[in-house]
Amino acid sequence: MKLYYKLELIDKKCIVTTTTSTTSTTATTTTTTTTTTTTTTTTTTTTTTTTTTTTTTTTTTTTTTTTATTTTTTTETTTTTTASTLNILILP
Repeated sequence: MKLYYKLELIDKKCIVTTTTSTTSTTATTTTTTTTTTTTTTTTTTTTTTTTTTTTTTTTTTTTTTTTATTTTTTTETTTTTTASTLNILILP
């Protein structure tokens, strides 16, 4: 919290005192998203008996993991100003 004071002499008759108070509030939000890796392997075997030929086919599918982090910062500032007047008499 910060306080500011200001004194002013107006028409040599009164003093105005102004007090300003500033308050800041900061909030931080973090969001993390994770995608899991999945690997699928498929194997197919074909055998032909005429000359005994064996064919094997392997298929692999991979899904990559992605991680994302988002950070949001919000700052709220409140300023309050209060003025008060004090009348005084200044003699010549």
